[in-house]
Amino acid sequence: RILICTDAAGMGCNIADIDLIVQWKLPSSVSSFAHITQEKAAEKTKKNRGIRVNPEYPKSSEDGYAAERGQLRGSETKADKMITSTYEVPIDFHAIDEGLYAFIQTIICRRRVLQLIYSNDQQPVLLAPCCDLCVPELLDRARAPSSGPLVTTRKSAIKIGICHEPTASALREWRKEIRTRDFTYALFPSSGILSDSAINSLSSVGPILSLIRLEEVLGG
Repeated sequence: RILICTDAAGMGCNIADIDLIVQWKLPSSVSSFAHITQEKAAEKTKKNRGIRVNPEYPKSSEDGYAAERGQLRGSETKADKMITSTYEVPIDFHAIDEGLYAFIQTIICRRRVLQLIYSNDQQPVLLAPCCDLCVPELLDRARAPSSGPLVTTRKSAIKIGICHEPTASALREWRKEIRTRDFTYALFPSSGILSDSAINSLSSVGPILSLIRLEEVLGG
């Protein structure tokens, strides 16, 4: 089961059996990131994973800057170049993001950065692999499968003839019956079930003898 959430929807926090959390872009703060990815890990038997996905940005004016800091790690090409930067970003404890930039840019250990941000000096008891910097093999669990070369197929044009009015009339009657039967209190009209343009297409192509042909006429 896949659940697509937003902050407004509460991020699905009332669901107890989440195994994988994918975060698109950065949240507003470390607290938000920790809340989203770690809440479900509070269950001792649960070992969930949190993944952050970056959008593709235009190339930096500083050639190689992003790659040196791990931009290519976790990509489907498996070009997991090691982080070559030797500069550890200092934590800004007074920043609005609570040190999120340091958490993302660290070259040492993400869990250690979280400990410093929250002033936690206790040695953590690891119930699962630490992070992608300490255990690079975690990247294989997050990596998207290779989609292969993009193959485009050219659709053949559907030959449209003269509209067969009895067929069009029957389809309009059918969509009215379906709306009355299944969507009595819905706000949309019967055209929300089958549009006028779809009726015109179905009534102008001759006999439709298979589901494949039906999909072709309706555009898939």
